[in-house]
Amino acid sequence: MSFDYKRIEPSIVELAQLCERESSWRQENILFDCILELNSDRKKRLQEFKKDWDKRSYYIFNDPVAYQNFANISGSCSEKHLGARIEFDDLISGPGILTPRPLILTNNHLNYLLTKLTFPGLVDVRRQWAAFPWVVQDYDNHHWYQMSFLAQLLSEFYFPSHPYCGHSFNDDLQSIKNPIRIGSTQWKKKFLEDKFEEIVDAERRNEPAGRHNFYPKFTYRNRTIKTLNAYYDDVNFTDVMQFHNQDELSRLKSWMCRRLHFVVPVGGDIPIRFYDSIITGGIPLIPLAMKKSLDYYNVPREFYLCFDLEDLFNPTKLANAAIEQYYASGKEGILERVRYGLDALHVDCAIREILDVIDAEIN
Repeated sequence: MSFDYKRIEPSIVELAQLCERESSWRQENILFDCILELNSDRKKRLQEFKKDWDKRSYYIFNDPVAYQNFANISGSCSEKHLGARIEFDDLISGPGILTPRPLILTNNHLNYLLTKLTFPGLVDVRRQWAAFPWVVQDYDNHHWYQMSFLAQLLSEFYFPSHPYCGHSFNDDLQSIKNPIRIGSTQWKKKFLEDKFEEIVDAERRNEPAGRHNFYPKFTYRNRTIKTLNAYYDDVNFTDVMQFHNQDELSRLKSWMCRRLHFVVPVGGDIPIRFYDSIITGGIPLIPLAMKKSLDYYNVPREFYLCFDLEDLFNPTKLANAAIEQYYASGKEGILERVRYGLDALHVDCAIREILDVIDAEIN
């Protein structure tokens, strides 16, 4: 299969159409030169966008039915962020008279659009919003490589969430930026700030919590959770959507009543429940393999404990050590974890960092 690259308009839409027609956008080895050509006029497009951008203003894609936890992001933006929700129907109908701003999505939203619209429909939407830089934060760059590639291809700014995980299909792709942590997405930041004293003073149980969503293809992760479940009833699988259907207060109470939280990732990724554990004052118990990613984000090491394979067969020893650490840090330790969580581990912080990168590059 050969391509006449000279006939390719260096735009996202042309490239996406070519991928669909010629290679179903999966054959990444064929796309390298196309991607480089696409990025050749990226600076020009961003310079055009710069003329009308009001710094700190953005749009955020919102689908509260399919992604309730992400819907909270649009409702949790700090007042200094000028964020406006873009509903699914709004996205389909086009920007109209809206002033171009960055459009922030996750890889899940991109998949949602792809599923609803099919690839040609997604291309049409991208064409309508060509003047709006697409910003994708990839929550699943540790395993969903196909969607990661599509996100890199369609965005002006692509942010993986997990360092040392996954890979880009071309290191020269200009959309790819340094990783930015996801952060806690369950609660609005203002809500947590209002409940600050309740979180710090909450009555807590020693038995670790750890209810995870069940993903059939991650067998090692599932076996790990089942092994821990033999010791702790609340380290188990759960219906995530049922949990997210609860109101914010009910969800908060279920987290702040525990001192310890087991966190079992797919690989070296950082699950959102790690951030939820700290922001609600608890201590997360994590696999040793996760530590490298946490060091990348400079998360204080005293805020969590690591376990290895041997610990899985005697988790009570690890839990007892964590309880000792919890009591040793005292109320001051809870205060430090919650405040650090609000200052650095909430999704508002991720949006702020994303906007900083956009502003620095454009200006």
